[in-house]
Amino acid sequence: MRLALLWFLVAQEAPEPGLLPAAFLSPEPLVIVPTSGDALAAFRDAHEKHKRGDPDGALQGYLAFLGNPARVDLPPRYVATVEARVKPLLEAVRARYDEAVAKYLKDRRGGLADLRALGERYPWLPEGRAATAWAESDGLRAAIDAAKSDKKAKELEAAIRAYPAGLFQYEAKSLLVELGGPDLFEPGERVGGKKEEGRGEEEKPKKKDESGIEVSED
Repeated sequence: MRLALLWFLVAQEAPEPGLLPAAFLSPEPLVIVPTSGDALAAFRDAHEKHKRGDPDGALQGYLAFLGNPARVDLPPRYVATVEARVKPLLEAVRARYDEAVAKYLKDRRGGLADLRALGERYPWLPEGRAATAWAESDGLRAAIDAAKSDKKAKELEAAIRAYPAGLFQYEAKSLLVELGGPDLFEPGERVGGKKEEGRGEEEKPKKKDESGIEVSED
């Protein structure tokens, strides 16, 4: 009797694997956003944050410095120093992202908690946005599967509204209409075939400046 109870408790506590596969999503390349202002002041501010043990603030400052065209007016050592410091900071964020995904594949609940936390912490980095998209895609996927089973539109509609970053928007909205729910498609969204699920408008082309860093034209 005790052995049976033990096995029951173990089964109850066993983590549920994630719904999405390992290759489901990868962070997009980092794009340096153009900035303005005093490049030297930006460097000094980021440097001070780095010294105070604020890696996130320092990383934001360094990226702002790299997006400032006035950086080329400073001695080359400034850019070289920033690029050398940015590399390990970005690698650390990517490592946390990879760890969260690895956990999710084995432990859905724990992995989702880590992915949501990462997304809240780094919405300004590709890894943070990918983490949010991963977590919301999981929620949307679960809602779609449930709606296919129970034929209820209300919960699916709530999931579509709650998980805008989920990459199954087209499938979810189509199913919602089939189930008699409201049409949540954006104007023109269904014209000319399906958009890439969960993606916004096509990104503008990017160009590389003299340092080889991708810079948005916005």
